[in-house]
Amino acid sequence: ILFLFLFLFLFIKMKSTTIVIIILSIIIVTLFILLMFSNKKNIEEHDDDLNITQCKLFKYHTSIPSGITEILDDAFKHCKNLDTIDFPDSLISIGNNAFQYSGLNGTLTLPNSLTHIGSYAFYNTNISGTLTLPNSLTYIGSSAFRDTDISGTLTLPNSLTYIGSSAFYNTNISGTLTLP
Repeated sequence: ILFLFLFLFLFIKMKSTTIVIIILSIIIVTLFILLMFSNKKNIEEHDDDLNITQCKLFKYHTSIPSGITEILDDAFKHCKNLDTIDFPDSLISIGNNAFQYSGLNGTLTLPNSLTHIGSYAFYNTNISGTLTLPNSLTYIGSSAFRDTDISGTLTLPNSLTYIGSSAFYNTNISGTLTLP
């Protein structure tokens, strides 16, 4: 409001359109900068709220577009509306906490290109049934499948070089465990 009064005062007094345009440009740039910094602070302070709001875009069944190679940390964390997901054949890495506390349920089908599953990636989801790990997988982070309902036989691929602590803690895996 102060800028508006200043603008009107200068316009009436100077009646020079060049000066008015310059002053108006300065005001607009200043307001833009103020809005940009105040928005950044808001995102940092309310990161969980922002994530939950973004999750409303993903309902029930979601397909990750082909060409995507990585799902970043916390990408779908707390997305309760997300029931099932299709991964592209191009996917190489699933980040830490990527689907933690999400609404994922049912059988999880991982692409053959996947090499990395981060810590807590599927922690406390409702995925169930037999889990088939791709032959390309080299890394399973800590608690990656902790507190899920996966069951049946688990075969670990020969390519696997790291399994983090509690990776399969509190699951219903029974029967045969085949190690590489």
